[in-house]
Amino acid sequence: MYPSYQPMPKSRILPQPDRDEIQSLYGRNQSSGTTPTTRSTTRRCYTRTRSSVTIPSGKIHIRCRLFLDAAFNHPDGIFHTFNTGVLWRYLPDENRWENQPTFEKIYPNLPNKLKAGVYDSRKNEIIFFTDKYVYRYDVNDRNRIKYRGEQNLPRNFQNSIVGALYYRSEVYIITSKTIRLFQVNNSYQQSNDQDL
Repeated sequence: MYPSYQPMPKSRILPQPDRDEIQSLYGRNQSSGTTPTTRSTTRRCYTRTRSSVTIPSGKIHIRCRLFLDAAFNHPDGIFHTFNTGVLWRYLPDENRWENQPTFEKIYPNLPNKLKAGVYDSRKNEIIFFTDKYVYRYDVNDRNRIKYRGEQNLPRNFQNSIVGALYYRSEVYIITSKTIRLFQVNNSYQQSNDQDL
C-alpha cells in the first residue's frame, strides 16, 4: 500500500491514533524550520536573430515566371531571351529589360516557335533550332546579324530537342535522354553522342 494524499479540510483531520499508526509504517516527518531564501542567481537573457529573406516589393517580373524558347548571351554582352515571337533583351549596363515587339528586325526569317538557340563564339554565329530546321546567322565584327540560311535537322533530332548549349568550343543539343555534339557544315550535318 502506497500513501496517497488528498487535501482535506480541517474538519476532516485523521484522529491521532490513525496518524500514529501511519507514522509507524512510513516514518515521522523530519521537518526542520523553514527559512525563506532569496534568489541570488541572475537569469540570462538570450537574443535570437534570424536572417530574413528579402522579398522585393511588388510582383515577380513576368520574365521570371515563363518557360523560354531560347536564351543566350549575344556577343555584344546583351542577354537575349525568346518566347513565342517576342525578343527580350537584358541590358546589363542599364540594369533593365528592353522590349522588342518581334525579333523579325534583328533575326529575319526566324519562325516564332523555337526549340533552342545558342551562340557559337568559335565560328561567330548564332544557331536556332526548331522541330525540323536549323537557322544560322553570322555575327560580323560590329555585332550585326546576317541571315545565313536554314537547313534540315538530322532525323534523329526532329521533334526531340529540349535545349542547346555551347561548351568547350562545341555546340551540344540536349534531348530528353541525351546530350549530343552537333556540327553543322555547309554540305552536311552530323550528330554524335558524346560524354561531356
